[in-house]
Amino acid sequence: MQMNVTKSKDVNLTTAITLIRRAVHKYDPKIVVLPEYFNYFFDKVTVDDHAEYIPGGTTYTALMNIARELRIYLVGGSIIERDDKNKNIFYNTTMVFNPTGDMIAKYRKIHLTDMEMDYDFKLKESDVLKRGHTLAMFDVDGIRIGLGIGYDLCFSELATLYRKNGCDMLIYPVVYPARLGLMQWDHLNRARAIDNQLFVVGVSPARDTTKEFTCFAHSMIVDGHGRILVRGGDVENILYAELDFMDMDKYRDQIKLFGHKRTDIYDTLVKY
Repeated sequence: MQMNVTKSKDVNLTTAITLIRRAVHKYDPKIVVLPEYFNYFFDKVTVDDHAEYIPGGTTYTALMNIARELRIYLVGGSIIERDDKNKNIFYNTTMVFNPTGDMIAKYRKIHLTDMEMDYDFKLKESDVLKRGHTLAMFDVDGIRIGLGIGYDLCFSELATLYRKNGCDMLIYPVVYPARLGLMQWDHLNRARAIDNQLFVVGVSPARDTTKEFTCFAHSMIVDGHGRILVRGGDVENILYAELDFMDMDKYRDQIKLFGHKRTDIYDTLVKY
């Protein structure tokens, strides 16, 4: 769901629910994905005003209800989560709901976006947010799906850990800066897919040039060969694709990439 994100949380939630209904009516999808910061774009000055508890917040309740009503798996982009033990601690968090409305996964962004580009923007999430520390996965009909958010897409090690944990698809709700996206967005999505022989879904808000931070948009779905199956433009849009996991299994048999890794020389390890 490459949706427009405004300065009103109420408007954004209404837009998200409307687009979800439209997508289900038109395509009857099994999984629907919203973008990073879909309910309110990150602003360190107003983080405390818009942060929500998980479970129990307004956004949590709205997504739970629509997933249950429409009988879909719903990846709730990301929102600012308020820690349930310390109200002054915040995370950039994704929630996943199943068709009965149960939250089956929650992921806190591991790599916070701290960037200062001389030509584009300045963003430092770590001024007010805390990093997550754990992977998050969920299963849909035997397909394991891993979660990342935004800047996580830039780190190949995280994607490799998910593949080693049996993932066949990675979903990244992302807000990527426009000029940097022009250079890197396609390559990052395709690299994560090719390196790990899995599907990659990168979901962005639509572009809004009136904002101080202009995102690149161009949400896309890439298969393990590196082929872009569907790609959005700049404006609000619903992107849809049917994924062939049997083809991915066949491709992995033809090129046994992970079987050929020299783990006697290098490896990526999960820290528990």
